[in-house]
Amino acid sequence: MSVAQRPRIVILGAGFGGQYAARELAKQLHEEGARIIIVDRNNYLLFTPFLTEVVGGQLSVRDVVGAVRGLPTKVSFEQGTIVAADLSSKCVTLLIGAEAEGIPEDTRTIEADHLVIALGAVTNFRGIEGLEGHSITITTTADAIEAHHRAIALLERASQEPDAAIRRELLTFVVGGGGFSGVETMAALNDLIREAVRRYPGLSEEEVRTILVHHGGRLLPELGARLANYAQKQLERRGVEVILNTGIAGAGADYVELSDGRRIGTREVIWTGGMAPN
Repeated sequence: MSVAQRPRIVILGAGFGGQYAARELAKQLHEEGARIIIVDRNNYLLFTPFLTEVVGGQLSVRDVVGAVRGLPTKVSFEQGTIVAADLSSKCVTLLIGAEAEGIPEDTRTIEADHLVIALGAVTNFRGIEGLEGHSITITTTADAIEAHHRAIALLERASQEPDAAIRRELLTFVVGGGGFSGVETMAALNDLIREAVRRYPGLSEEEVRTILVHHGGRLLPELGARLANYAQKQLERRGVEVILNTGIAGAGADYVELSDGRRIGTREVIWTGGMAPN
C-alpha cells in the first residue's frame, strides 16, 4: 500500500484521551500502516491533577507538563489551533503560529479519513451570575499561577490596609465546589496563605478566612462517607470553614453570594464546581 493510500486518522486533542487513543491505534493498526496525526494548540501534556500543587507553591509549572513529542514513532504531531473541521470534505483546518508572540500566523489543512474528537472538557459555570468574570478556575498552568500570585498579592495589600473591614475582605478566600479538585485546591491554598501570613508583622493568622462552599451534604461525593468526613475534619482542623448544602448564587468583584442569601466579602474566588464537554 502506497503512502497516499494508507488511511489517515486525525485525533483532535493531545490530552490524556487523545494520547491514549493515539497509542492504542498505533498498536492495533500496525499492519494496516495507518497514518495517525494528533493535533493540539499546545505541544505539551498537562497533568491537571498536579495543578493544585502549583497553586500552593509545592510544584513549579515544569513539574506538571510533559512533551507531546514523546509519542510513538508511528504517530506524528501537529501544533495549531483547530478552527474548522469539514466532515464532508474530510479536512481539518488549523491556525498555526502566533502573531502576538512575533511568530507568523498561517492556516494549514490536514486531510482526515477518520476523525477522533478528544478535546476534553471546559469549566461549567452553571449560569451563575457574575461567576465566570469574577472567579479563577484551575484548569491550566496560567490559572494555577494566577491563583497563587493573587493570594500573595492580597496578603501584600492587606498588610498596607488600615481599615479592618477592608482588610478582612482582602484576607477572605473562597473555593466553590467540594469534589476532588475543590478539596485539593482549598487545602493547598489554605496551607500557602497560613504559612505566608506569618511573614507579615502587621497581619495575624486569625484574620484569615478560607471558605469551602459545597452544594451537597458532604464533601467528596466520589468517596465513601468515612473518608469524606475525615477529609472535612482535616480541613477544619487546619482552619478552613466548610459550608455544606449551600451553593454559590452569584459573584462580583468583591463578594460572593450564597444560595442561602449570605454575602461574603472576598477578592479571590476559585471555582471548581463542574466541567462540561468541550
